[in-house]
Amino acid sequence: AVQGFDFGNELNVVVEFVRTKATVPEMEAWMDAIYRAFKSGSPEHLVTNGIGTGFTKEFGVEAIARTSDYVSVHSYPGVHRTSRMDPFLGQRTTYSVNYMIEWASTTGKPVLMQETGVSNTEVSDADMARALSVTLASSWAEGAAGYFWWCTHDNDPAYRIPEDLVWKEPSLLKDLRTGEMMGLLTNDNREKPVGM
Repeated sequence: AVQGFDFGNELNVVVEFVRTKATVPEMEAWMDAIYRAFKSGSPEHLVTNGIGTGFTKEFGVEAIARTSDYVSVHSYPGVHRTSRMDPFLGQRTTYSVNYMIEWASTTGKPVLMQETGVSNTEVSDADMARALSVTLASSWAEGAAGYFWWCTHDNDPAYRIPEDLVWKEPSLLKDLRTGEMMGLLTNDNREKPVGM
């Protein structure tokens, strides 16, 4: 059932907070070694590095493309604040989705919209469903090879990332908490309007 491998979900976010001493060439050499290891062990499967929202100096889009079979991008209109420029589902709702696809497509590799979504903490059920429809259609129109909504299920409201365990940045933790209600299904498997 394995379709492929993603060897680095949002490593750019980790690097931003860990303050690694690795150089840009060392990062690229590491990505290349990981990519080659996957291809050596399973040459028939595709490999990507889901770098997340934005590309950084440590993880440039060209380096990612050289060490991936396709480029995966993440885009959240709420996190990028593009959904706040207009009324929700206004003219700029899909800007972050379209921008990330276009940026990654400059590499010449296929692009997967690997993560996008909005939360019931941000919008109504009806607007959440409309956002899925709009961003899905927009991703296809921009030429994305695939599209995934984040996520299948809402998080259990009782679950919390311990604030002293990961990051101390309050705005980031607030954004992480909005992920509680991003699912197509509730945490007890009931279909939400966005999943219908």
